[in-house]
Amino acid sequence: RNNTTSKLPAVLPVILKNFSVSKNGCVAFIIFSTSFESDMASFEIEFSNDGVVYTKAATINALGNSNAEKDYGYQFPMQPGKDYFIRLKMIDRSGSFTYSAVRTLTNCSNDITGILLIPNPVKDKVTVSGLPVGKNILMLYGIKGQLLKTIYSTADIVTIDISNYASGIYLLRIEDTNGNRTHEKIVKE
Repeated sequence: RNNTTSKLPAVLPVILKNFSVSKNGCVAFIIFSTSFESDMASFEIEFSNDGVVYTKAATINALGNSNAEKDYGYQFPMQPGKDYFIRLKMIDRSGSFTYSAVRTLTNCSNDITGILLIPNPVKDKVTVSGLPVGKNILMLYGIKGQLLKTIYSTADIVTIDISNYASGIYLLRIEDTNGNRTHEKIVKE
C-alpha cells in the first residue's frame, strides 16, 4: 500500500472562454469572456515589449460568481514600432492566480488611412475626403519643402485651391487631433 499523496496543481475557479487582442491604429483592444466564475477577485491585463518582463496595464474586477457568459474589455495606447505581448493574470479571492496564454500585437502605426484626393493630377482645386473625425491640420508643402498653406478643419471633406501655384509635385501633410498623420502627393498640371 502506497501512502504518498501527490499534490495537484491549483485549478482556478474560472473558465476563460475567449481571449483576443486586436488593434486600431495604435490602440490595443483586449476582449475576453468567462463562462464560469467562482470566488473570482479580478483580472489583471499585463503587457510586455520583450515577452520576458511584464507590466500591469489595468485591473478589472471580476463578476465573482457566475455560470453565465460574462464579457470584459479594455483598451490602451501602444507605441509605434514596438511589439506587444499581452496576457491575463486571473486572481481568485484567496489570492491564487494563473496566467492565460500570451497574445501578441506587432508594430502599430499612427498613420491615417482612407484619404482620397480628387482629382489628382489637378488643375486648380483638389478635394480631400476621408478625413478623421475631429480637428485636422492640413499643410501644403512645395517640392523644396517650403510650407505654402495651412488649413485647420473639422470637416471630413476639404477643398484646397492650388490654382495660383506652378505645375509640379506638392506634398500634403494631414495631422489629426491625436497626432496621427499621413502624407499625400498632389500633382499640379
